[in-house]
Formats: sequence, structure tokens, C-alpha cells
Amino acid sequence: MEHIRGRSLHQVTTSKERISTRRLLKFCAEMARIIADIHETGWAWRDCKPDNFLLQKNGKLRALDFEAACKIENVNPSTWGTPAYIPADRGKRGINPQAADLHALGACFKQMVSRTSLPPKRFATFERIARRRKLPAAFVEMVKRLQDTDPNARLPARVARQILQDLCLRLIA
Repeated sequence: MEHIRGRSLHQVTTSKERISTRRLLKFCAEMARIIADIHETGWAWRDCKPDNFLLQKNGKLRALDFEAACKIENVNPSTWGTPAYIPADRGKRGINPQAADLHALGACFKQMVSRTSLPPKRFATFERIARRRKLPAAFVEMVKRLQDTDPNARLPARVARQILQDLCLRLIA
């Protein structure tokens, strides 16, 4: 086992330190990249949450805790996971565990925006906080698509990452 130094993204999120919109979007893009990389290798993480992302001193995120991981083609995995990040469809027969990771990624983004210990349960609460923080409408729509009630309609992590990278570039311009 490798010892990795850093703070969990949960610690960063719930701290009093300022997180600019650009930095928030960069964290989200990096989280989406990690999920996309896991999925591209044929695996589902199944425990995606800010506690399991470690922010290193160099600003890079690392994913931790893969004890629940399973192959994507395993359409009947156990309902392992943290309740606030598990979609309602998790555990139903024939549901790809990759879709649960995408839902959890959206929950992580909601939690990052709200700066709370758990993601807001109601999407309207998240939307209100996002408006107050003046986050782009494209970001809010992307989170909504990650948490679509139809697991097959959820936005792939690679697409979410591209959206986030584009939003970061627009903030620079």
C-alpha cells in the first residue's frame, strides 16, 4: 500500500478556505477525469464521494478506497455505497454500475458547490446555491444530466470533464 499525503476533498469542501469558481470547476473536472479513466478501464468505482478523493500538495486529486469496485459488465452488483451518493435505481436488475458512479459524481459536484458535509437532497436547493455563486447554467445542467432518473441517459464522465474544461477556459477569457 502506498502512503499518499494530502487532505480529503471533503475536508477542503467543508473548510472555511475560499474556493474560487475556477478552482471549483477544476476540482470537478479532475474528479470527472478520474471517473472517466476508471470507466475506460472497464471498471466501476461504486464509492465515489469527496471523502475518497485526496487533494495532494501539488493540487492533483487521487482516488482512494476501491474495495467496492466491480467490472462494468457486472449488472447485478451489491448495493454497496454511501446513502447520499446512491441513486434510487442502484441495485435494480440490469443496471450498469457505471451509471451509479455518474450519479454519485453529480452528488459530489452538488456537495462541492453547497460546501456542506453532504450533498443537498433537493435539486432546487442546489440550483439556488449555484445561482447565488453565479455558476454557469451549463454547469447546473451538466449536474442535472449526471443525476438523470434514467440511468442510460446519464452524461458520461468524459463528456462532463470536457464541459468543465470548456467552462474553465471561458472564465480565463
